[in-house]
Amino acid sequence: MLVLNKYIDITVNFKESHVVLSEARQLNISKDSDVFVRCYLAEYIFVTEAVQLIFAQDAAQCVRKSLAQNTHIAELVQLKLTDDAEEGVRQDLAKNANLTESIQLKLMEDTGYSVQEALVNNVNLAKSVQLVLAKENYGSNIVHLTLAESVQLKLANDESWCVRESLAKNTHLTESAQLKLADDDNSSVRTALATNTYLTESVQLKLVKDDNLFVRSAFAENTHLTESAQLKLAEDSNESVRRTLAKNNNLTKSVQLILEEDVDCDVRRLVFGVLGINDKNLLHRYD
Repeated sequence: MLVLNKYIDITVNFKESHVVLSEARQLNISKDSDVFVRCYLAEYIFVTEAVQLIFAQDAAQCVRKSLAQNTHIAELVQLKLTDDAEEGVRQDLAKNANLTESIQLKLMEDTGYSVQEALVNNVNLAKSVQLVLAKENYGSNIVHLTLAESVQLKLANDESWCVRESLAKNTHLTESAQLKLADDDNSSVRTALATNTYLTESVQLKLVKDDNLFVRSAFAENTHLTESAQLKLAEDSNESVRRTLAKNNNLTKSVQLILEEDVDCDVRRLVFGVLGINDKNLLHRYD
């Protein structure tokens, strides 16, 4: 019962982030024979560097894994964990969103596949690491991340259209990267970009003039169009683009009014359907 009470007391303390344990108490707990107690302390955000260093050499892999996942560990401790004999520990470290740039670069040299995979999916990669990954054909693995502009432009020029297509869906692209992709020779890349809900107005006005029907149709479905883009699409020479636009439930009132007067009955039918109108006289005014 005494052990159970000690365990509960410690876990409660660790989960209460405002509770700061003294280093003396942490050092005492770090010697606990119960591996779960040590794991909890290794995850504690206020664990001191001295205790971190002890846990980095703990015989229990689960303690070192817990430590590797802690986003508050010191760089020296991160460095020690990069040399851990267990790939699982290094993998957890590679997932850590608060690694220093030098540690990320060191992990790039790791031969473990799971470590490499974890690193390329880290949401907080340094710009230098992103650039190296882009150059080493890891583009398809990092296109979904928030990337530095230079990395975006590098990937926008990637020889693989699949990489460029995936990049075009990234909602954190700079305008220069968006413009580059809007000029891509591959229509699949431009179609993917057309579905992106975070496009600048200049890019949107470029896409409305795309010579590919499928690109413009995909763009007409985008629920984050500026009014200027909507107005251009409402004037599109192809009725299928206007029909797609008419189904968009995020049109401005002025664009809805234009589509209500469209010469194509299906366009009027669709826009009235979105508005919940079912007046046959309106629907067939141009028939």
